[in-house]
Amino acid sequence: DPSQMQLPALFANAAVLDPRTEGDGAESSAWAKQLLQPGGVYVVAYAVVWTAPPIEGAGDWGHMYGSADNSSFGGESIAGAASTDDLEVQWVGRPGPRYQSDRQTRKPAPLAAGGRLYMQGLWRIICCDQYNGTILWSIELPEMMRWNVTRDSANWCADSDYLYVAVLDEMLKIDGKTGEIVERFRAHGNRTAERTWDWGYVARAGQTEGNPGVLLGSSVKPSTSFSDWWGGANWYDQTDGASAAKVASDV
Repeated sequence: DPSQMQLPALFANAAVLDPRTEGDGAESSAWAKQLLQPGGVYVVAYAVVWTAPPIEGAGDWGHMYGSADNSSFGGESIAGAASTDDLEVQWVGRPGPRYQSDRQTRKPAPLAAGGRLYMQGLWRIICCDQYNGTILWSIELPEMMRWNVTRDSANWCADSDYLYVAVLDEMLKIDGKTGEIVERFRAHGNRTAERTWDWGYVARAGQTEGNPGVLLGSSVKPSTSFSDWWGGANWYDQTDGASAAKVASDV
């Protein structure tokens, strides 16, 4: 009996109905469709008969503060929820805290775009299905880390298809589905093999239907961003001293 199964809505990638199953097919179909995340497929007799549409009022969180304008808003309506009492837990589980650094080091926050949740751990990125927590891929990037973003900027952004990550003087364009690095962009001003500039701020803007938009970024002097993270001295909550200095872009 589907009504007795305690499953979250919008979590499944696929729902398959065995045509030999006895019972009310219409009831089973309606129940199965409620479980499908956007893009999830409903399969009957080995054929896809329905694909779940996008969620009305949903938005992406593709930058540190929502969108490129730092508005802390990604276009979402959150279905009219006014408090946490109106929300439900979608999933709990991996990757857990062990991939992570101490939160006081103020590293970039997770991003959510294209149905995927991107998280920075220590020298690595982990990508999950945002509807059910399935780990889709991970990638090791030993020189990626950036700390104290309250006085700097985040080192990444995302759109519905790609993740863009600043690693020293390179910007990596990563396929959101596979984790493959598909393109690299050098920081503005680096015209030779010499590392003259590092990437600073990065953003995606201007995407509309038929218009891919632009990748925006700034350049900073090498080793400008904060790189220390271990120990209480690097919690970056001081109000003065070297750890309270702000990072400014040059180009």
